[in-house]
Amino acid sequence: MIDHTYDGHLKNKMIFLTGGYDGVSWLSTLDSYLPSFDVLNLLKPMNSVHAYALVSKLSEEFYVFGGGIGNLCYDTIESYNSTNDKWTISPCLKEKRGSLAGANLKDKIFAIVCGNGIEFFSDGEYLHSTNKFVTTLAKASEDEELAVLLKQDAMLASKT
Repeated sequence: MIDHTYDGHLKNKMIFLTGGYDGVSWLSTLDSYLPSFDVLNLLKPMNSVHAYALVSKLSEEFYVFGGGIGNLCYDTIESYNSTNDKWTISPCLKEKRGSLAGANLKDKIFAIVCGNGIEFFSDGEYLHSTNKFVTTLAKASEDEELAVLLKQDAMLASKT
């Protein structure tokens, strides 16, 4: 995950490294790396090990979605707040998913194009403002998908 941080008047790219496998152990690490200064900072590790996970930023928090270790996929989500250096367990995905791709659109994170080790999914899920995950289809055209998304979003918001 690449993020931008401000150091004085200089804008520097920062790369966040999450979990993985080091050849011996599955990792729960979170590190930040500033290539312009060749500096690696060790941050607070995740609550559990993650590899093949989706990492995305929404507001000021980093979210780690699904992933897994070996042949085991997760439905878990953790979010990291760098202001207080704290990890929080978030609501789970509707399906166990590994090797995810993701995208941010407006104030939502979409977890899409993934599998669970047995099958691949053509649908996706997004994190709704109610802090729940909602399934969405990936087969519609972009305009149709956006219309469906906005309708689902309005319906969920009216229920809270």
